[in-house]
Amino acid sequence: MTATPFWFGPEDRPLFGWLHTPDSGRARAGVVLCPPLAHEHQATYATLRSLAENLADRDMCALRLDYDGTGDSAGDDFDPDRVAAWLGSVRQAVSVLRQAGMTSVTLLGIRFGALLAGLVAEQDKGLEGLVLWDPVTSGRSYLAEQRLLASRTFNTPSSRRDGSLEIPGMTLEATTVAHIRALDLSRGAGALAPRALVLQRADQTLEALKARLDGSGADWAEAPGQADLIEKGWAAGILAHETNRVVAEWLCEVAPSRPVPVTATVRRTGATVARTTGGAPIVETPVFLGKTGLFGILTETPGNTSSTTAVFLNVANGPRIGACRLWVDWARRWAAVGVRCFRMDLSGMGDSPVRHEGQPSLTLRAPEHLDDVAEACSFLSPDDPSDVVLVGLCTSGYQVLESGLALKPRGVVAVNPITYFRPPEKVRGLPRDHRRRIALNRNVNTFDDRARAYYRTDGPGPSTARGLGGYPRLDRWLHSTKAPRLRAARSLREGIRVFRTGLAWRLQVIVAPDRRPSRWLSELVDNDVDVFLVCSKRDARMILFGLSKRLLSRLTQTGNFWFSCIPELEHSNFISERRSLVGDMVEVHIAARFGLPPATALRDVRELAPTQIG
Repeated sequence: MTATPFWFGPEDRPLFGWLHTPDSGRARAGVVLCPPLAHEHQATYATLRSLAENLADRDMCALRLDYDGTGDSAGDDFDPDRVAAWLGSVRQAVSVLRQAGMTSVTLLGIRFGALLAGLVAEQDKGLEGLVLWDPVTSGRSYLAEQRLLASRTFNTPSSRRDGSLEIPGMTLEATTVAHIRALDLSRGAGALAPRALVLQRADQTLEALKARLDGSGADWAEAPGQADLIEKGWAAGILAHETNRVVAEWLCEVAPSRPVPVTATVRRTGATVARTTGGAPIVETPVFLGKTGLFGILTETPGNTSSTTAVFLNVANGPRIGACRLWVDWARRWAAVGVRCFRMDLSGMGDSPVRHEGQPSLTLRAPEHLDDVAEACSFLSPDDPSDVVLVGLCTSGYQVLESGLALKPRGVVAVNPITYFRPPEKVRGLPRDHRRRIALNRNVNTFDDRARAYYRTDGPGPSTARGLGGYPRLDRWLHSTKAPRLRAARSLREGIRVFRTGLAWRLQVIVAPDRRPSRWLSELVDNDVDVFLVCSKRDARMILFGLSKRLLSRLTQTGNFWFSCIPELEHSNFISERRSLVGDMVEVHIAARFGLPPATALRDVRELAPTQIG
């Protein structure tokens, strides 16, 4: 199986995708994989990659795409005609496979991607098949669902006065909301494609879609564990193996038996994804680096690039785009002011392979990631591997701080870093890696863990048949959709979490002085590493614990230390306004320190920080 990253579509607005082809160079059929939007895209990324590899091993050609303005493709949320552009992206992907010699092409979509795939199939009568995986059938119901999810996630109204809608990881403008509301896959009559497979959750009915497809010969099956995949797949590394197997077997039945040559000519060189205010092109190039073949995308403005490279590490188990496409926006903005940027997938995550056979894939904070960062720095800056700025959020925020101690880069930028966790090697029964110097060990399988797994922020009730273990009476009392009990469950969960975790990491900081924030922060600053930390109020507690005002003053006076606490900042930076605030703060700092001369910076970073500590 060969996987090739490439650009396709219009030259002035390229789309990004991955083409998976059999090693033989011949394929029976082509399949376009249409992902969901926003946070659901991140949750299903690993599953779609696994499915594409499975299909290529079965002599089929699979294309994974990023819609216009999403993923690594050109554009953003605020461009006009979003729905038309997304539908056009799917049509462009179909055209690529047909030009590659695939006479039989099938569309597969998950969630909102299924809605887009169904609408394209309705118009394109040349498609051989259609797979609707946990489909969104109505734009109106999808918006209502996302509005409810966003309000519970953000604890603020998701709808705005101008008609736009903030959903986790994406902003839908008023016109986009109106266009989505008008979409309905259950309207009309007749088959959407000659062959169709619909995969639904166990608790779904999809009566309207069944009525439309009645008599068309569509196949129906269940997608087991779909709720867990969508809700927790990005953090827990969940893969829908069983559903992938069902889909692959169905596609093999639909595909012709005789393979044909794959004649695709893909564009792997750099593509202009944006332009600076002066009209200079911002070029992105897919790169495989080192012996491991770690994957990343290099962003730069030819002729206007500093020697220092900003290295963005992927977040959780999602791709290199980061949470809510944060890394894409930052890399292109920084490249516009002369900073060379590289956003990469750590080994076993996103589109990077594992470093060795014994490394589990989709593992957060793996010890191998320390080797990944060192290898990337040596590849990107061979003359001086320390001439880099490491950038991370959440789990990768910890990674840049840990790697910064060993590599002594020019700078580190960490947003809401998590330093309290159970190292994955200890989960596997191995000793803690000796290179971990700031991580605080966290014990799992506590009541707090079971409660958080059972009652999540998006509503009451379990997604599987897992309860609270030895607390059956509490189980029954809390398992209710009634508001008072839901509030009680959340209050109980929060109280337990704050007490247990707060006590645990504080005790560790006291008994393990070598892992105190004062120790490793001082070491970073004393090694002339520029440290820029941005935290929410909750995430700031672990960084500030044990830091005296005197030490903070000393660190700040060195000129190498900035710490900003934004009390309202949401951990994953899903809320666009706060995300923009953090982006402006970091961009001005980077432009002054590592890109443009400080005198050309737009304004001092202190003007942007609502709360400056130190």
